[in-house]
Amino acid sequence: MSFEQSIDALKVFKSNQYNDMSRQRRSVIIGVNGYKPAIGQLYFCVSDAKAIEDALNARRDGFESTESTLLVDDQAEMLRPSRVNILESVSRICESAESEDTILIHFSGHGQIGLDHKFYLLPIDASQVSIEQTAISWQWIRDTVENSKARNKIIIIDACHSGAGRDATQSVRASQEILRELQQNSEGFVCISSCGSGQLSYELSELGQGIFSHYLVEGIKGAADPLRRGVVDIESLYNYVRERTIRHATQINARQEPYLISKLSVPLNSITISASSLGRPIERVLILTDDPILGNTLKTGIQMSDSANSAEWVPDFDLVISDAQSSFKYHAVYLDVRENWEMKKDFISTIRKRYRVVPFVLIGSRKRFLLSLESEERKKYQQYFFFDIETTPFSAIRTLINDTLKQVEWDISTRYGELIDFDR
Repeated sequence: MSFEQSIDALKVFKSNQYNDMSRQRRSVIIGVNGYKPAIGQLYFCVSDAKAIEDALNARRDGFESTESTLLVDDQAEMLRPSRVNILESVSRICESAESEDTILIHFSGHGQIGLDHKFYLLPIDASQVSIEQTAISWQWIRDTVENSKARNKIIIIDACHSGAGRDATQSVRASQEILRELQQNSEGFVCISSCGSGQLSYELSELGQGIFSHYLVEGIKGAADPLRRGVVDIESLYNYVRERTIRHATQINARQEPYLISKLSVPLNSITISASSLGRPIERVLILTDDPILGNTLKTGIQMSDSANSAEWVPDFDLVISDAQSSFKYHAVYLDVRENWEMKKDFISTIRKRYRVVPFVLIGSRKRFLLSLESEERKKYQQYFFFDIETTPFSAIRTLINDTLKQVEWDISTRYGELIDFDR
């Protein structure tokens, strides 16, 4: 199959092979500073919300389209963070989401426990004397999100802010009750809270943001993608934000530990929040074969190509399987499938679940390999990239290496953004 034919086949198969990528990301980003004096002014929630929206808009390549609504103090009346605007915006994205979509609700402002002992998010027009009638109950948000058809549902709450006209002791008590409410009543979505039970969420003038939101923005922009896969998932984002927030809070003699609540059946690293095409997606290639001639030939050819910076040939398959459980530093894999297929199939599954953007090039006789598989399995693996050593003369190996690497480049680019000019 020529390179052009491979591209055509991949275009047909792309939507099925990678159906874990959501089609659309629908977001409502809320930031409230200007509360009434009885509630307490905040200073950086609006800037937090704007920075988060900017970060999300800059990294939208993992989705076919995105839709974002920003509700902050300094906007026109229909886009201010009032109770009616928040209710309408959240309802709209939850009701309009399709089964492959991701919905994201982010709130930065005050949270409070009402006289009915329930948790409320406070819009800009909330009244301290009638929280239950003028704020937005967590129960309503939970029910609305749970009823959405969206596959991935993410809620991020940056509440219980310190200082600025509000009693810190009251905020600490509120955070205890808020976390208890979230833990008891969270189903079908993942929720990240800016602080743990009995803690405050700190705003710092030197950052011009809250600590939590500062690192949330950095993580979404790519800092939570240490392997440079081009994708930030909820697991990697939370781990990054939690570690950095704890460290920064400790430096100012404070305690703030973000908290994640999830009762989802899917792994958190399968939920993408942002993605961006990499300028050069293939830097390190792994070659897995116990054939020394083939291993050295592929290593030399890949290193001489225009696409990859380095290649490593590893004959010890067991060692790679062990390492893959905790870390994986490669951007593409050439895998010899002529022997021990069941073990290697499990290896592919392990990598796919944890590092979905890593493509595989299967090495062997394509015809013989596919005939050895059952019907359903054959349909899946016949669309994988293949390095057919049975039909390739030695003199053409370098050309085939370049062809497969360019297919891999196209694959990554198509799934995560516009086709990249890899020759620049």
